[in-house]
Amino acid sequence: MKKHIFALFLMKNRLALLIGLLFLSINAFAQISFEKGYFIDNSGKKTDCLIKNADWQNNPSDFKYKITENGENRTGTLQDVQEFFVANQKFVRFEVQIDLSSSYPEKMSKVRNPEFTKETLFLKTLLEGKANLYFYRKGDDLLRYFYKTGDSTIQQLVSKNYLTDGQVKSNWYYRQQIVQTLVCDTKINTYINQLTYTHKDLIKVFTQYNECLGKKVVLYETARKRGKFILNIKGGMNLATFSGKNEKNPYFDVNFPTKMAFRIGAELEYILPFNKNKWSIFVEPTFQYYKAETTMGENSQYLNPQQIRLNYQSIELPVGLRYYMFLTNRSKLFINVAYIFDYPQGSNFYFDAFQDLTINPKQSFALGIGYNYDNKFHIELRGITPRELGGEYSYWSDTNYQYFTFMVGFNVLGFK
Repeated sequence: MKKHIFALFLMKNRLALLIGLLFLSINAFAQISFEKGYFIDNSGKKTDCLIKNADWQNNPSDFKYKITENGENRTGTLQDVQEFFVANQKFVRFEVQIDLSSSYPEKMSKVRNPEFTKETLFLKTLLEGKANLYFYRKGDDLLRYFYKTGDSTIQQLVSKNYLTDGQVKSNWYYRQQIVQTLVCDTKINTYINQLTYTHKDLIKVFTQYNECLGKKVVLYETARKRGKFILNIKGGMNLATFSGKNEKNPYFDVNFPTKMAFRIGAELEYILPFNKNKWSIFVEPTFQYYKAETTMGENSQYLNPQQIRLNYQSIELPVGLRYYMFLTNRSKLFINVAYIFDYPQGSNFYFDAFQDLTINPKQSFALGIGYNYDNKFHIELRGITPRELGGEYSYWSDTNYQYFTFMVGFNVLGFK
């Protein structure tokens, strides 16, 4: 009895408790990962320090650092730092001419030639030698490569899509730039027309040129990072309840008891290739059910009480976003949010004297918090927002099905 009273208290407060736990966890456990690095200021002074390694997806305009482990957090910016390095990532400040035109058709330029704008940026160093290769990224729409040879001015390798007569065309001038600039190995000319505007191909051709000149090559990144797929088998237990209001007759309002039921499913997770594996997206097909019965109309003086049974079973399909907070190299907390599609399987309201009703659920949201150990095992507490089950019947309102669930997951395929 006490267990059900506590469960009802949680349900009435909906997801307030869970949301509170999420925010507390973020504040208490969000790890700040500082690693050994250095920066060079405008005067040319090199300072060894600890830099927050954000594993930047986009090129940063500033970075966090501290001089000692217990020192205060400071910020290095484009205005006062000309170079910084952490975890084999080297960023160098340049004033560049950059074409900012979009690659999205709805925003695409109608001009073939690059439309340069002067910008001061931290460029990511990919390769150093006689000829250096740099990279700049802002979102998925702006990917630019730059090169510099000796004391020459840094230049953008030009690759641009543009619209003409309603068709998308491409300006691949970067191929001509490479043939004219990287003059040493005639092999380049034989495959220049197949050279793509990617990390892999450009690093290859710049490496080949430097080695042809007998120059030492320093690689800071050999290829674009890729995400990782993980497959988990998950099982757990729901603590669920259901209530509904009858617009025709309030005596037939229903409140089903809190019930516990098993759930089982699988989760396919994709770890996004940036920010040190802290973000992922997931899809989680799961079978869940809720079976209960109650009496409605008990307080009516004019209508006979009616038994009503609810048999609700469905395949849920949460699609969500997850964020990890590392505690150690082998353990981490996570929070996630998901939008849940729900597909009922032979589910109905059964009445003693009335026509049975078919369950037609609407979608709902979920919030979860959990703990992962060594990418092998995880536990999670999750709650959903109220889900309408009687959506197609106008005289039923606030037919709220909701639950908290405790789940356990085991990794069966993926990375360690």
